[in-house]
Amino acid sequence: SNHATTNHGDGTVESPLPPQPSQTGIDVRKALEILSARTPHEHEHHGESKGTNGETPECCHEGRDLPEDVKKMGQTIDLMQPSTSSSTTATTKTKQALAEAEQRRKIQAEQNKAELYSSLKTVTNTSDLIRMVLRAQEDRVQTYRRYDSALQSVLETGNLTAYPPACASATASFSVLSETIKAVREELVARRSGSGGSNSENVQQYVEWIQDLQSLEREKLQWTAALHLEKIRARNQQEELRHVSKNKQDDAAEDSSGEDRVLGLLKEGIANLEHKIEKCVGDINLVLDDLRCALMEEMEEDEA
Repeated sequence: SNHATTNHGDGTVESPLPPQPSQTGIDVRKALEILSARTPHEHEHHGESKGTNGETPECCHEGRDLPEDVKKMGQTIDLMQPSTSSSTTATTKTKQALAEAEQRRKIQAEQNKAELYSSLKTVTNTSDLIRMVLRAQEDRVQTYRRYDSALQSVLETGNLTAYPPACASATASFSVLSETIKAVREELVARRSGSGGSNSENVQQYVEWIQDLQSLEREKLQWTAALHLEKIRARNQQEELRHVSKNKQDDAAEDSSGEDRVLGLLKEGIANLEHKIEKCVGDINLVLDDLRCALMEEMEEDEA
């Protein structure tokens, strides 16, 4: 299981990572690889250079049962790691409880997945399947808003308490939505194989658009997670500079100048990540425009 993001005095943020990150939720390992292997003093916003002194944070995601209202699928992440001060007996019991909860989650997830795939077989019109993708995408937008709002709260207050649960909730939602869209895509693949002529060609195009959408969303999510970490680091650096300024002595001028350069590099990294996210959003919108046009055409055929 993960523990909460830790704010260190040197301006870095530790956020433990999963050994096998989710393919459909927030992959913080990917986010850190974007910022990877460098200390703040050797900040490279393209993530191409390797730092020489920094250590890569570690983390892990443990799934747990979701509430019934989270679209009946997906997983959440427990970001709070059991205290290392616990007794051996307590630690063993905790591990056993986590293992049992994980097993129950896996069983429930498989059941929910089977129900979802089965329910799609009852959807008669292709237009309804496309509509499901577009609605899931709307839910993604709302999830991003909640996720970004949690970051904004951290930046304004410096309180990280609510951020790990917000990451868990976002991961759960993104996983659910991605799995739903994946199921729709696979249903369309099955229908394409069973049809012929122009309809088969149309369905093939829908499948490709949905695959493009999923790929772009994965990319956007990793850039966004990296941006969150970088903004938190920048805030930490600003606080450090304020502290240095308040307690500044004559012989501290050189150190303060170095810290200021670090903040400048962090801000450059933030601008670079924001540009990448903006480009991703533009590409996503182009795919959504294609899917909306496809929906209109399919609806016209349904009425014919």
